[in-house]
Amino acid sequence: MNSDFSRNDVMPYIKEKRKKGGKIKIFLLILIVSAVASLVFVIYRSGRELFEFFEAGQDTSFSSETTSHSEQAVTTAATEDVLGARKIIKKDMSAFSVGQLYENETEFDVFPSSFDFAALSGTEISVLVICSRGFETYLENEALYMNGDYPDGEKTVSADICARNIAANLTIGGIGALYIDVGNTSAYKSYENSSRKINECLALYPNVKYVIDVRRGVYYDGEGNFICPSFSCEGRDTAQIRFEVGAGSANCEIELSIADTLFSEMQKKERFSVMPTRIKRGKLASVESVPVITLEIGSAVTSAESALYAAEIFAEVFLQAVK
Repeated sequence: MNSDFSRNDVMPYIKEKRKKGGKIKIFLLILIVSAVASLVFVIYRSGRELFEFFEAGQDTSFSSETTSHSEQAVTTAATEDVLGARKIIKKDMSAFSVGQLYENETEFDVFPSSFDFAALSGTEISVLVICSRGFETYLENEALYMNGDYPDGEKTVSADICARNIAANLTIGGIGALYIDVGNTSAYKSYENSSRKINECLALYPNVKYVIDVRRGVYYDGEGNFICPSFSCEGRDTAQIRFEVGAGSANCEIELSIADTLFSEMQKKERFSVMPTRIKRGKLASVESVPVITLEIGSAVTSAESALYAAEIFAEVFLQAVK
């Protein structure tokens, strides 16, 4: 910054006026004009130097960071406008967190119970695994937004991957398990068709003791955004599981008792892994001769990877229960 502001010669010293005629007046006028011009020049030069000083000393990294955040905000807003208004929100919906054992949609009173599983081993097929709603899907990869009411089919994976995974893990664990494709392509009569297919398979595999029906859910918040029920297991994003029981199913009481027992074992292993058991009106996929365990893994906006992690946890718990 120019230091001339501290000097006395910036503003010329003007002596007391004396009456010496017109020449003196002209001289004084010229002197005043010169002084004003000098002052303007000094102020201009000092201001310019001051501006250049701050401009040269500015922290460019801070400026770049601010610009980056601004561009990110603009990009996010633009993405939100393009993709639509539905966000995907990860949420802990575990029974442990919400403090609730059941979501009872019926008029019946429900009390926790336990079930003694039959010991299973060997190569004989003792467990059938199905996906009564195989047309349902998971996301191929994680996403932040979803356009429309359901995911795009080109970016999804069939929900039956979890059913296949459970059957494979039970087989590796020493239990005869088999995945059966029931062939449903829509929700219309999906439970009835599944029940018929199970009965057909039971005629071929008379030693079956349990049927596991693996599905996925769909959840929204109050603003219409998708909810992805999940928790962190050993640092991995993992889908949460829910047991479902149909009050009108053939073995309702037994199936609820099985659900209670597996629910308890899953909470012991991973306390955030399981959501409250849902007791629904009407029937799910069911047959009279064996109980059907209806298992819901994650939701429509769950990634396939996190759903498979959850399927592995269930398979491990089920193996411990029957061996």
